Amino acid sequence: MRRIWVCLFFITFLISSFGISANIITPERPDVYATPGDLCDETDPDFIEYRYQEHVAYCERNVSVNLKAKIYKYYNIPANRRRSYTIDHYIPLSIGGSNHEQNLWPEHKEIKKLRPNLEVEVYEAVREGRITRQQAIDEIIKAKMNPPLLF
Repeated sequence: MRRIWVCLFFITFLISSFGISANIITPERPDVYATPGDLCDETDPDFIEYRYQEHVAYCERNVSVNLKAKIYKYYNIPANRRRSYTIDHYIPLSIGGSNHEQNLWPEHKEIKKLRPNLEVEVYEAVREGRITRQQAIDEIIKAKMNPPLLF
């Protein structure tokens, strides 16, 4: 009888351990093939205006529910876990990113919390002419491709 209890305890331990490992945050970073980044230009239907000294094309936010679902599906995020994610613009709209599929990915909210001011800081630097848009994009890509480890 004792052996049965030990086995049940061990099985319960394995199941609970598996449950914990199933909660690992994925994806940690954008898939470089599916989400290489994409820039707004004046031919884009979401184009509004040019901004900043550098004349950066700006597109208004416009991501449909269907496109979000397609992104979640590509990244294998089940419907019951999507509330933990946000569809992120790899290259932010504020520095000339687009709403196209190649610029969108599901970023886990816990990862986004680890760099709360990044996008605002690069936006302000571009707006004020302290850095170029390309420098801002390079900074964003470096941060998003090398997220701080949660575990």
